Amino acid sequence: ILAEAGPTNLSDVSNMVTLAGHRQNTSGAQPRINFAEDNRNAPVPHFYVQINAQPYWNMTSVYRRDYVWLDDLRAVVIWDRVVGTPAKKWRLHVPAEPVVDGTAVKYVVNGIPVTVSDLLPPSGRAWAVERVLGVWRISQDDSSNDYRSFKLIDAGGRVRGLVATHGVGWHESTLTLEGQRVVVRFYDDGQHAKVTVAPVAESRPQ
Repeated sequence: ILAEAGPTNLSDVSNMVTLAGHRQNTSGAQPRINFAEDNRNAPVPHFYVQINAQPYWNMTSVYRRDYVWLDDLRAVVIWDRVVGTPAKKWRLHVPAEPVVDGTAVKYVVNGIPVTVSDLLPPSGRAWAVERVLGVWRISQDDSSNDYRSFKLIDAGGRVRGLVATHGVGWHESTLTLEGQRVVVRFYDDGQHAKVTVAPVAESRPQ
C-alpha cells in the first residue's frame, strides 16, 4: 500500500489507490497495521489485515485498506476507503495481458485463470488497461471525495455464487468456496471486518 516501488518509480508500479498529484509523501510518517491475523482455525479459515495509511498520505482524513484472504490464498477480498479531495485511481499490476469483461477483468497466468471483480461499481467508473514500465496495469479512476472500493480477486475460478450487498455503513460479499457459503463484511468506520459462515435459508412447507 506504500507509494514507493523503487527509488525512481515511486508509485508508478504500486498496487494501491493513488492520489492525483501525489507520487510520494515526505512527512516521515508511515502506515500503521491495525489488524494482522492468522485465522486458519476459524470456522471460515482466513487471513486478515487492515492497514491505515493516512499518516503517510496525510492529505487525506481517511486512507484504509482491508484484505481478507480465503481458500488457502486463492481468493482475496479487498476493501478501500479514502476520504480527501485528490482524484483516486485504484490500480493492480498483473503479469499477463488482461481483458475487460463488464465489471470484471480477466487474465491467465501459468494456465490459471484469474478474475478481478468490482463489487461496488458506481456509474461511469470503467476499467482501463495499459502497459506501464514493462508490466500490465488495470485501473479505475474515481473523483469522489469519499471514495470506496470493493474488489474480489479469484485465482482458478474457485469462487461461486458471488453476491454483494450494502447497508448503512457496511458492505459485504457472500460467496461459495468448496461448498461453504461465506460472508465477508467491511465497515466504513474501519472497525474489524467480519468473516462468517452464511446462514442456511429456511425451507418453508408448501
